[in-house]
Amino acid sequence: MKMDFTRKLVLSYTIVIFIFILVLLGVAYQYIVGVSEQTAAINQSQLLQKISSQVESYLDEMYNMGLMVATDTRVINMFSNIQKDQDPDHNYFDSNIMDSIDIASILSSHNAPDYHIWRISAYNQYGDYVCAGVDMENQDKNALNKKLVEFFMSELRAQEGMYQRGNDKTFLLFLPEESDTMSMLLLISNYYADEVYGVVEIQQTVEKFQEFIALEQLQETATVYLFDGDMKQVLPRDKDFQDLNQSNYYMTTKEINTYGWNLVLVSDRASMTRPYQGILGYMILFSIIIVISLVAVIYIITKRMTAPLTALSKSVKRITLDNVPSELVQDDSVDEVRELNLAFTAMLERLTKSMAYEKRAYLLALQSQMDPHFLYNILSIISGMGLESGNRDIADICSKLSAMMRYNASLDNSNVTLGDELKNAKNYLELMKIRFEDHFSYTIQLNEDLKLIKVPKQVLQPILENCFEHGFKSVPPPWRIEIKGDIFEDRWYVSISDDGIGFGSEDLDELDRKVEEYSANIPENYQELKIGGLGLVNTILRLKLFLGEGMEYCIKPNIPRGTVIILREDDKDHDKNFNC
Repeated sequence: MKMDFTRKLVLSYTIVIFIFILVLLGVAYQYIVGVSEQTAAINQSQLLQKISSQVESYLDEMYNMGLMVATDTRVINMFSNIQKDQDPDHNYFDSNIMDSIDIASILSSHNAPDYHIWRISAYNQYGDYVCAGVDMENQDKNALNKKLVEFFMSELRAQEGMYQRGNDKTFLLFLPEESDTMSMLLLISNYYADEVYGVVEIQQTVEKFQEFIALEQLQETATVYLFDGDMKQVLPRDKDFQDLNQSNYYMTTKEINTYGWNLVLVSDRASMTRPYQGILGYMILFSIIIVISLVAVIYIITKRMTAPLTALSKSVKRITLDNVPSELVQDDSVDEVRELNLAFTAMLERLTKSMAYEKRAYLLALQSQMDPHFLYNILSIISGMGLESGNRDIADICSKLSAMMRYNASLDNSNVTLGDELKNAKNYLELMKIRFEDHFSYTIQLNEDLKLIKVPKQVLQPILENCFEHGFKSVPPPWRIEIKGDIFEDRWYVSISDDGIGFGSEDLDELDRKVEEYSANIPENYQELKIGGLGLVNTILRLKLFLGEGMEYCIKPNIPRGTVIILREDDKDHDKNFNC
């Protein structure tokens, strides 16, 4: 959609401000999210440390309970005495009621109200079993106990997978996948005799353990995962850690060094940024208000600053060749606009002068096209009369003169080749040869590659005319002119030498001054350079206009007499000191 300058400027500033605010908003939001994640990480680490301490305290309670039972001398003596009864099909405590009551009473005495242990059991590898707390109902006690004890004792002997607390106590902590209870096993042994008599098992329900670690500080989006020493998930039972898309959650891990278990606290990342979404909404609203306000201010300022430029643009659009105002709309409020007005006014003045010069040139060109027709007709009559009288020299003179006049008067193309210039120069020299006969001679040596080089029309003939009008005027004949042209160091040159009177130093200084003066302002010196007043200065200036900075000239004395004029194409990067 086409827009004016003011709207384009406002739209550009608006886009820049919008992008800046958008980037600033994104950076601020990322900073807030980063700070919130750091804060959440610190809080989560502290929370997990607290959970870890409580889990370790809970397991310590179970261990301490089992340690008190396993080190109770009455329990040790009891199981030491029943080692002699090695009947795997018979439970010693089923037939010895008093011993069963005594040992159960001992177990119950250790399970004080402060501990809340779900069940304490003691048994050996021969199936002797007793428990306090919740009884094992509907279970094959002998088979279960025998299996557990044999497993534990084999693990102890092989010293594989056991966790030690201190230097002399060994325990086994496990939570079966399909069981509702977790167990900690300790040995009933005589430390000094290095004899093992049985096992103490401290059991607690998984439900109670889960309630214990489900702290009030946990949010709905946070979950604690418990792993055993082999990194197998223990808790919770209703959520699988492997199903989590870990990129959407922030996780903190803590190892319970004493027992070899690991805790992982998982929090939803979206929940971390949820409290800041309201802040983000306010930031967006505030940014929109800022953008709208800034756009309004920019529009007012831009409208005020571009009003002079708009008026100037309208004034310039109204300028035509027939309607060139003397001055434009002036405005002093902005220095740049005032300077622009002055520049346009100066340009209009130069345009007016250029139009006047252009009209004068058109009239002169039309006149130069009309004047030769009469001369062409007269030359044709003279040429015909010469042929009728048998004088072919007259016909040749008329033919060469007519060709020169047609060449000079033609306006089809102001730029010709050096080959065309050479033909015209040769016609002129032939005419001079006919006039002065043996008193004049000339030679032309030109590289064939130069004949296709483009130059302005009439660059050779004016120099040749100067030879006869000035060089040979005060010198007796015979006279000679040499024209040479070649290519040297990838630049072409043409030299014209004569054996005339030559230039004086003052004449050369005056020539250089005129070339420099006229080059600065050709329109102002038009009267002296008009067609019909062609000369050496005119030729040099036209070559400079055509080739620009890539043209140089040199005028030096000819040995032993006369002048050498060299016109050369020069590389812009070449040294400007032309060594003749």
